Amino acid sequence: MKFETAEEVAIVLLRTFKELDQLATTIRAGTSEEEFADYGRAVAHAIGNLDYQILAKIYREHPGLEKRDTGLHPPEMNAN
Repeated sequence: MKFETAEEVAIVLLRTFKELDQLATTIRAGTSEEEFADYGRAVAHAIGNLDYQILAKIYREHPGLEKRDTGLHPPEMNAN
């Protein structure tokens, strides 16, 4: 993947992770613990798949991107 494309994809993914993390917070506030376990797991799964299958590959191909501080960082989700 070209560097410029990789950079744009990485930024979009990091923004998406932030949005999904906020979604999980919203879900947690409006559901029971049991419901949140299911929804939270789905959100964490989505983030994990995108991180592993796309972002990690980009960072391996363009290690300098991972070290850039965009102000965006993958959330640390705790689905349980």
